[in-house]
This record gives sequence, structure tokens and C-alpha cells, in this order.
Amino acid sequence: MKNPTELLDTKSVREHFKISKTTLDKWTRIDRVLPYVKIGRRKFIKVNDINNLISEIWHDNQNAK
Repeated sequence: MKNPTELLDTKSVREHFKISKTTLDKWTRIDRVLPYVKIGRRKFIKVNDINNLISEIWHDNQNAK
């Protein structure tokens, strides 16, 4: 996935992972497992933060087996 310091808008993140607005909102705002940067009224997510979340989830799943 792209440059780790690159910012993706929420629509791009949702389309890439095929998740709903509600799920992304839960991850960013409610559970706070995915940090975001707010520029004006728009939210952006760092590619590096997405990669870290994926790695963390994968690692937790491997340990659960």
C-alpha cells in the first residue's frame, strides 16, 4: 500500500477495505484503534497507521491459535 507517510481520505480507506462508514467511524472515533488527522472538516488516515493496525490484528490472531 502506498508511501507510509501518505494520507488517505476516509472514502479511500473504506473502499480499499470494503468497510462501512460506521465501522471506520467506530475504529477512529469510538474505539480509537485507528488514529486520524483532521484537516479542516475532513479526516485523513496515515497509511503507516493502517499498516500498524493490520499487523497488530494479524499478530493477535496468530497468538490466539
